[in-house]
Amino acid sequence: MAAAETVPGESMVKESEMDIKILECVECKGLFSLNDVQARLFFVDTVTCRGCYEKFQAMNSFVSCFGKPRSLHYAGYSATDPRCTLYCQDRKVCRQFVIQKLKAEKQSKSGKESE
Repeated sequence: MAAAETVPGESMVKESEMDIKILECVECKGLFSLNDVQARLFFVDTVTCRGCYEKFQAMNSFVSCFGKPRSLHYAGYSATDPRCTLYCQDRKVCRQFVIQKLKAEKQSKSGKESE
């Protein structure tokens, strides 16, 4: 008997449990896998995908304060505001997006200065 016998019609490669799309984004209803969680494409804490968070971040600050650093001109994340640090369900992910945005802006400015 051969070690790699298969039943006709069955694939030899079985889908890994990590690849099964069982997690649903509450915003867009898209399905995601545990591999997507590991790749930071889906956030289990908030049951929301990266695509939806990127849409929130791109929205006007009057519509969504998500992922924007607070300034005098518009609402955004503040590490000293209890509305952000205690009450917002997206606080952990929002903070990560703000840090990422600030790093990108800093790199962009330093790149322009060196030109």
